[in-house]
Amino acid sequence: MLRDLPTMAALKAFEAAARYLSFSRAADELCVTQGAVSKQVQQLEHYLEHSLFERLPAGIRLTAAGERYYPSICQSLDIIQTSTAQLRQTAQHTAVVSLDLSPSLSSLWLIPRLAEFSALHPDIHLDIRAGDGYINAKTMHADVAIRCLPMGDYADGTLLLEETLLLVASAKQQALSPLSSSADLGQQTLIPHLNRPQLWASLLAQNLTGAPQALQFGAGFEHFYMTQEAVLHGAGLGLIPDFMAAPAINRGDLVNPLQTEFASGYGYYLIIPAHKAVLAKNERVCRWLVAQFAGEPAGPSRP
Repeated sequence: MLRDLPTMAALKAFEAAARYLSFSRAADELCVTQGAVSKQVQQLEHYLEHSLFERLPAGIRLTAAGERYYPSICQSLDIIQTSTAQLRQTAQHTAVVSLDLSPSLSSLWLIPRLAEFSALHPDIHLDIRAGDGYINAKTMHADVAIRCLPMGDYADGTLLLEETLLLVASAKQQALSPLSSSADLGQQTLIPHLNRPQLWASLLAQNLTGAPQALQFGAGFEHFYMTQEAVLHGAGLGLIPDFMAAPAINRGDLVNPLQTEFASGYGYYLIIPAHKAVLAKNERVCRWLVAQFAGEPAGPSRP
C-alpha cells in the first residue's frame, strides 16, 4: 500500500518550529537556514491545505489546525526516534530478550550481575523494564518476568526463592545508637514498607519478644532499594531481603544487629508464557536466572 505522507523534512521542520515557536531556533536545531525551515513549513501547509502558523510581527504562533496537528506529529517522531535508537543499539546482537523485574530486584540484584551475563551470552541483548505485583503470563509484553508474590501456585510461574527478610541498620548508625536487644527498638526509627505494611508486625510476632508496645515509624517507601538507601543514610531500621542486602552487609555498610531474619510468606517467581518458553534465547536467559537464584541463600523452610 502506497502511503500518502508529507516528507520527513517537512514534519521535522514543523515539529521544531512548533516546539520553539520560532523558525530561527528551529533552524539552529536542524542545522539549516531559517529560510529552509520556512519553506518546508509552507510546503507542508500547502500539502495539508491548512495554515499551521500565524506569522506575526513579533514571531509566530500555532493556528487551531497547528495545535491539533502538533501533538500527533510530536508523538510519531518520538516513536520513530525510539524505535531507531533501539534497533541501532541492538544491531550487533542476534537476539533481544526483554526482562520485567521489580525495581529493587533490578537495582540490588540484577545490575551487579549483568557483566557476567554479557560475558556468558554476548549474542543476547537484555532490555530491562521495571514492574511490580502480579503479572498475567498470557498478556504480559515482556519475554520473561520475575515477580515477588505470596507463596502459592501460579500458572506459567516457577518458584525461584522463598523470601527471607533481615532487620538491617546502617553500620554508622549502629555505632552511634546501638541496637542490642528488642527492648531497644523503642529508641529507634522503623522504616515501613508501603506495599506490605504488615511486615514489621510479622517480624515482631515471629522473632522479637520483649519489644516495646510504642514504636516510632519514619518515612515509608514502596520498594526495598529505597528502604536500603534510607537505612544507609541513617533514616532508621529497615527490612530487606537477605540476598538483596548481602552485598552491603559484606562491604560492612549494613549490619543485622540482632541477627534476626524471618520468612515473609512471599517468594520470587519466574514467569514466562508457554509460547515464549520454547524459544532458545528465552530458555538460555531463564536457565541463567535459575542458576543465579540457586546460588542465593535459601532462607528458612516453610512450616
